[in-house]
Amino acid sequence: RPPRPARAPLTMPAVPRVFWLAAAVLALAGLGWFGYTRLRPPLPTVTALAPTQAEPRQALVMTGSGFDTEPRGNTVHVGARTAEVTSASATQVTVTVPADVDSGGSPDVPVIVETRGGRSNPIFLRVRRLPRGLKLETDVALPGDEVAVVGQNLDVQPLTVRVAGIPVDIIEADAGRARFRVPAAV
Repeated sequence: RPPRPARAPLTMPAVPRVFWLAAAVLALAGLGWFGYTRLRPPLPTVTALAPTQAEPRQALVMTGSGFDTEPRGNTVHVGARTAEVTSASATQVTVTVPADVDSGGSPDVPVIVETRGGRSNPIFLRVRRLPRGLKLETDVALPGDEVAVVGQNLDVQPLTVRVAGIPVDIIEADAGRARFRVPAAV
């Protein structure tokens, strides 16, 4: 038999180095994005507040998902103030409503949780400021005498004070003190 003619070796078309460099960069970028999305903590989501109406210094429980399990890993903003986080789990965060929370004219303030994963959706809390009488400046008074009650949020309108179940006339009231006259029917 006659010898076979020699075949020319197969040659690949020449691929420029720029193509291989671009392919390597795209592969690394894809791996980086995949790792980032897998390792990044989830975005926190607030679904409910309990109670939906609260006073300053009252405990507030937020329910949702994506919270940090460490209390210091969650930053909770109530309006423009930062609340103190007292406990935290992956689905609940408990805070104390700041004493100086400002409703800015509206009784509803946004509550937002911030973690390493980002900021949550805002959910609104109705801030109530109820009047509280803490003590009387005069322990004993006769009908017709002026008495002052010392407390908090006593400048709400209308302020109602009762002595032995009888409404009294308010002489003067500010945030911390209200003066009234003891009714004659007492």
